[in-house]
Amino acid sequence: MILATHEAAANAVEHGRGTSPVAVRGNVFDSTVEIEVRDDGTWKAAQFHDDERGRGLMLISALVDEFELRSEGTGTAIVMVTRF
Repeated sequence: MILATHEAAANAVEHGRGTSPVAVRGNVFDSTVEIEVRDDGTWKAAQFHDDERGRGLMLISALVDEFELRSEGTGTAIVMVTRF
C-alpha cells in the first residue's frame, strides 16, 4: 500500500495543476485499509510514446486489492483498497 500510495501521489504531483496541495487521506476499517490521493488536475489517458513511462496504474493495480479512479470537475482522485 505504501508503494501504491507513493505512485499515486507522484502522479498527482506531476499531473495536477499545481495550484493546490495533493491530498492524501487514509482510513482503516476492521481488516481494510483505504487510501485516497486527490489533486486538482484533469484526468488524461496514458500516452505510451515513451517505453519508460505510463505504468503507474498497472503498478497500482498489482499492489492493491482494488482501486477506483474518479475524475471530477474539481480534480482527480484515486481510491485504493487493501485487505489484511
